[in-house]
Amino acid sequence: MSPEYDEALKASQMPSTICQRFYQSYFKPLLSVKPSSDYYKFFLGQSELAWRYGVGDGDMKQLLFVSWICSDLWIKDQKDFLTVLTSILNEEEKARLIVTESERHYYESSDSEFETKAKSALDHYKTIFETGLRLKATVPYFFVCKRLGVKNEVKNPEDFVGVSAGEKYNVLKNRTIDLVEGNLSQLVDGFDNNIRNAGGGHDGYELTDNQTIILRITDPKSGKNKGNFELSLEELQKKTDLCRKSLWILTNGLMVFLNNNPEILKKVGPWRKLKIFEVKKILTDFSYDRWMELTKFEFNEAMASVDVELKQVNKHFGRSSGVLFSNGEKYEVVTVKDEVNFEKQTLGILGYLINLLGDGYKVNLIKVKVIDVNGDLVINADYDRQYLVDAMSNGKIPEPTRGTRTDKKYPIYLEFLVKPEAVELTKVLMVAKGHTVV
Repeated sequence: MSPEYDEALKASQMPSTICQRFYQSYFKPLLSVKPSSDYYKFFLGQSELAWRYGVGDGDMKQLLFVSWICSDLWIKDQKDFLTVLTSILNEEEKARLIVTESERHYYESSDSEFETKAKSALDHYKTIFETGLRLKATVPYFFVCKRLGVKNEVKNPEDFVGVSAGEKYNVLKNRTIDLVEGNLSQLVDGFDNNIRNAGGGHDGYELTDNQTIILRITDPKSGKNKGNFELSLEELQKKTDLCRKSLWILTNGLMVFLNNNPEILKKVGPWRKLKIFEVKKILTDFSYDRWMELTKFEFNEAMASVDVELKQVNKHFGRSSGVLFSNGEKYEVVTVKDEVNFEKQTLGILGYLINLLGDGYKVNLIKVKVIDVNGDLVINADYDRQYLVDAMSNGKIPEPTRGTRTDKKYPIYLEFLVKPEAVELTKVLMVAKGHTVV
């Protein structure tokens, strides 16, 4: 892994205050149910991506089209659609990690020679196509098969997720008749079978001295060259960005539907057993949101216990200036400081870990160490898994089987965008709720 990529990713992230404003524009009007903390965090991140991808009114209409497709399937083919949803959600984390790793390699090639950059760009395009589109286009593909009568060879609903990206692309791209609710062919904008087939793994391309890529279109049965087309790296980047936007639309159309119908997730299952590296990645992100860095995550040989080490992270940006958006809107930033308990934050992380492990891992002991920003060890304890579950289910703070509890706290900072005329009132309200205004 590249620490430079990870640091660049963190450095490029927008302050939460900016994301809050974009969330209000992109997602808040679409959500009929108040999102949970996990959904809210997800939509904040997607709001930043919407701005980066240049999502416009037409794209938002397509997002609502995907949500409408989900609603139509839920009403008319609920049983099979629930099976399809389970298959999609079970593949989600694996696909995300594959695409993220491809993004990493693509980033690492940015300072390389043209030959390396070109290969990496084509490989990345292929990964987005074959992994991203295969998964994200499953819902509209299932829709055209079930509701519009498109012929397919799928025997069981759980197998729709495994239909190739190429098949899903061809079926959707060739649906040229618009529905009132949206355009099926536009859901795959940016994707091009010719680029995918000529690129990584197929070697159907050559590089020129002018630093362009010539892609050959070859008949897969006869091997005959049916023509060529030429792209610069910049043109390929634009197509890749358009693919990212299409995947954003497909992803968020489904997520808006799930947020607005929270009872559906309760019916999804069974869940697949996550790989250890998947558990670690998810737990790393979850911990960082709670101002903790996961510095150790190791199972013993018998897989009966797991060692977890967390280190406090200081993420205070210290922003003091206001924010002016391009449409002329002016906001001020109100920053508040809260004190959170090390033990409660740690137990929340361990509870989330237990949910990730599920029934697939028979871990019965969790060993945890927590280190503060000064390098001092504030927690060094062992917890029995079942006792931890039982106590937290009953709203109790569990006692460790070894080690001692702590009442030590650490600061976290939260930033809120408010209109200039509401700054003083917001500060008063924050203080009344027990917050410290910075």
